[in-house]
Amino acid sequence: MTDLCADDLATIYAKPTPRVIAKARPAIDVHARKFIEMSPFCVLATSGTDGSVDASPRGGGIGFVHVAGPNQLLLPDRAGGKRKRRRRSRSKAGGEAATVDPVS
Repeated sequence: MTDLCADDLATIYAKPTPRVIAKARPAIDVHARKFIEMSPFCVLATSGTDGSVDASPRGGGIGFVHVAGPNQLLLPDRAGGKRKRRRRSRSKAGGEAATVDPVS
């Protein structure tokens, strides 16, 4: 398989519909905030400068993820595997994302 560039994707995939484009938000709005605050589960993902990615599930009581600002979530630092991979990749690349899922 050959390497693809961004321009190649337009020939492979259809153009996204306005509804799909509208889903992208520049900040956490009131609806997203409520969704996050009701979620007892999320996945924390980080990326390194070398392109490596690490994702780990995080759970807690409802509200364990705190919305600190329009583009900032706070998660408690829990004891775990103590491998420090996530902290190292954050400090090098700054690439981090959390996804939340309100499971009842």
